[in-house]
Amino acid sequence: MDKFEPLRTFLENAAAKSIRVPLFYIEQMIGQLPLSALQSQDWWDEKTDRSADDLHCRVWNEVGYVATLDKNFPAVTFERK
Repeated sequence: MDKFEPLRTFLENAAAKSIRVPLFYIEQMIGQLPLSALQSQDWWDEKTDRSADDLHCRVWNEVGYVATLDKNFPAVTFERK
């Protein structure tokens, strides 16, 4: 999960209840996102039955955010739970 640490740090330091982050900015922090992250809300959703492929969700969930993909912008909105 080290790849996602810059995103975790960014969210931990955020004071806002809601943060809209362009996908290109997330990719600047962590590297290229998989195609599924660009196309599907499911990649961003909190998982209750996590597999090794879904551990990325813990990064924002553990710091108190849920993520919503906006494919039209393209961006992700992180909102505090």
